[in-house]
Amino acid sequence: MSNPFPMDPELRVVSEPIAAQLLAQASELDQLHASGSAVADLRAAATEAGIAAPAFDAALAEMQDRRAAPASRDRQRRRARLVMV
Repeated sequence: MSNPFPMDPELRVVSEPIAAQLLAQASELDQLHASGSAVADLRAAATEAGIAAPAFDAALAEMQDRRAAPASRDRQRRRARLVMV
């Protein structure tokens, strides 16, 4: 008897709603990445503007912390929706 759930994730088949969600999320992430700025570029701009490196690093860390908490909750919600579908 063959295994209905192949070990290779590339061979899994997903439902149409899940496929649509996956592609929408990938598209959104791609847009965010393409329209953003590299941290190294932002650091250089901050240095040119006279902002001290420790201040830039602290601001970056604070921003990452603020974004990490909602992102973690969003992942949990998406995972719950995917399981329910």
